[in-house]
Amino acid sequence: MEQNNLKEHLVNILTKALEREIAAYNYYVKSAVNAGVKEAEILFTHLAEEERSHQQLIRNEIKKVEQLIELVPDNETFSSKRIKYTVPDELTFKRTPEIGNLDIAAVSLPLNFISGDLLDIHEAGGSLSVLLCDVMGHGVSPSMVGSKIREVFGRLLEELVQTGSDFKTDNVINRMNKKAVEMCRDNCRFITAVHAIISSDKKRLFYTSAGHDTPIVIRKNGQCIILEKTDLVLGADINADYSSTSVNLNSGDIVAVFSDGITEITEKNDETRMFEKESLVRAIRKFSQKSAGEIIRNIFDLLIDFSGKNEFSDDMSLAVIKIEE
Repeated sequence: MEQNNLKEHLVNILTKALEREIAAYNYYVKSAVNAGVKEAEILFTHLAEEERSHQQLIRNEIKKVEQLIELVPDNETFSSKRIKYTVPDELTFKRTPEIGNLDIAAVSLPLNFISGDLLDIHEAGGSLSVLLCDVMGHGVSPSMVGSKIREVFGRLLEELVQTGSDFKTDNVINRMNKKAVEMCRDNCRFITAVHAIISSDKKRLFYTSAGHDTPIVIRKNGQCIILEKTDLVLGADINADYSSTSVNLNSGDIVAVFSDGITEITEKNDETRMFEKESLVRAIRKFSQKSAGEIIRNIFDLLIDFSGKNEFSDDMSLAVIKIEE
C-alpha cells in the first residue's frame, strides 16, 4: 500500500473509532440526565468521562499518524527501522489512576498503535499495577504481538479482579508467558517484561522481571536500592517458572519503571557511550523534589541534550511513582 493510501486508511479507521466514542459519550450523557436515580446518574457521568478520555487518545493518535507517515518513504513500510519520531515539546502523559498518596506519571513514545512497548498502569484492589513489555524488533510485527499481549493482560486483570484472586506479579507473568509462547513462535519474537505492584498500604513493592530492566527505587535520602533479580524472557519456554521479589517502601521514596529505549540512547559525541541506568538514577535524584510528571519532563530534556538530537527510532517508556508524605 502506498504511503498516501496507507495514511488515509489508518486515519479512516481511527476516525470511525472516534465517531463511536463520541456516540457512546453522548449516550451516557443523555442517560445521566434521564437516570432519575442519583447512583445511576453518577455511574453514567463517570462512563461519559471515560469515553471523553478515549476521544482525546484517538485524536492524539490521528495527529501522530499524520506526522509519522510523512517520514516513511513510499516504497517502505512501518516494519522499517528507519522510522523516526520527534519528542513533542509538550509530552502526552498516559492516563493513570488516582490512588491515595501516590503521585503517578507515565509516558510511552512514539505511538500506541505501532509501538513495541506496552506500558499499562491500573488500580487493582487498592494496589497500583505497572506492566511494561518490550517486544523485540521494530514496526508492525512487534506491534501486533504487543497488541495481543495487551489483550491477554486486560483479560487476565479482569478475571483476577472479578474472582477476587490474589494479584501477584509472578502469577501474572507466569500466565502471560504461556500465552506468549504461541504468539512468539508464530511471529519469531521474544518479549521482555516487568510487572510491578505497589501494595495498597504503599509500604511494599513487588516485582517480577522476564528479562527486563528491573525497577529503580530511590530513597528519600538519595540511596538507590539495587534490584537485580530477573528471569527468562517471555515466549521462550512454556515451562519457565517466574518468581516475585519485594522491597519495603517508605514515604518520600520514588519508584521508576522504564524500557531500554531510555537507557540505550547514545551520546552525541560518542556513539559507544549510552545513557545507561546509572544516569537515570542520577537524574531521578537530581529532580526528586519535583512532581512525578516534572521528573519525567526533565529526564526527557536530559535525553535530548545527551544525544544532541530530538529524533529517535526506539520506543521509550518511563513511569515514575512518588510515595508522598
